[in-house]
Amino acid sequence: MPLSLPSQEEIASLKKNDLASAQVTPNEGTKKSKILVVEDNPVNSKLLCKLLEKVGYSPLAAIHGEDAISILNEQNDIEAILMDCQMPVMDGYEATRIIRNHNVYSKIPIIAVTANVSTEDQQRCIDCGMDFYLAKPVRKEVLIETLTRYLNT
Repeated sequence: MPLSLPSQEEIASLKKNDLASAQVTPNEGTKKSKILVVEDNPVNSKLLCKLLEKVGYSPLAAIHGEDAISILNEQNDIEAILMDCQMPVMDGYEATRIIRNHNVYSKIPIIAVTANVSTEDQQRCIDCGMDFYLAKPVRKEVLIETLTRYLNT
């Protein structure tokens, strides 16, 4: 079944009122959701992790797909994954396919975070099992709205 994803422009054009509810601290009054950030670039990884901390999530960092799978095997309470696509050792596409084929992790939302912005790249993300696609650099409002949507469904 083909999926149509909103463009980055459509997401960015959301009214401020639509984002207001997403800008509150996630899970206020409850535990912080653990988000696995899979990114080989240390600067990008640190920026994403800091952003997630600022808005109330508890980030964990992995440097490639194999590392992500290892962390998933150790941490059974990860609620979402932000997955870079181009990484050494194991790229995000292969890691996603492995995660999707594992019954325990198959329902975890996986959101691509990549600089590749073509329609073909977006489709490749969906084809391998990713739930959504965010283009780098990731804007805070778009990240919050996306995580809120996938963690509250």
